[in-house]
Amino acid sequence: MKEDFSADVLHWDQYNKYLKGLEETEQYQKALYVLMQQRTGYRYQDVGQITPNMIHRGSELAIKEFKTKKQRKVQIPELVTSQAMHYLSKLDIPGDCSILKGKMAKVHDITWMNRKMKIDKERFDLDINNFSTHSMRKGHGWRIFDKLGQDIKAILTVQKVYLHSNMSITVRYLKIDQHEVDQAVLNMD
Repeated sequence: MKEDFSADVLHWDQYNKYLKGLEETEQYQKALYVLMQQRTGYRYQDVGQITPNMIHRGSELAIKEFKTKKQRKVQIPELVTSQAMHYLSKLDIPGDCSILKGKMAKVHDITWMNRKMKIDKERFDLDINNFSTHSMRKGHGWRIFDKLGQDIKAILTVQKVYLHSNMSITVRYLKIDQHEVDQAVLNMD
């Protein structure tokens, strides 16, 4: 059997535990990143396009995704905007700069962030095996899938949210096995 090293889903309880740990250790910039990626489902590079000014405008983000070159709009709940504003109040990031800018005035690359997250996984005792920046994106998709009832309509909704070209990509993405797909089809009635 081929071993799977792709990112695991960061489930909601672990996301909240991670965010709380970051807040308690005053890692507000990383908390802001985690919040925005888990709640928007954007990839790391795309979160890097988000600026404080975009968060201040609230309600909706529209970003042209780096990987797909497609524009994806995301509604931002007031609670998320409020929490992001709280983190921003603790940081000194100019309004038109990326929320991922480090103290050296550059955006940290994905490898740097993944290394930091692996340290955080141990530090905050997170229950996830393959933890990376993509875990939050998958967590966002899983949260939608779970909230909508884990059925075919939920899979199709996640497919549409992520602009996946077909459902098999979404199924693989959410790490749904064939038995779960079969059950969802059988439970459509």
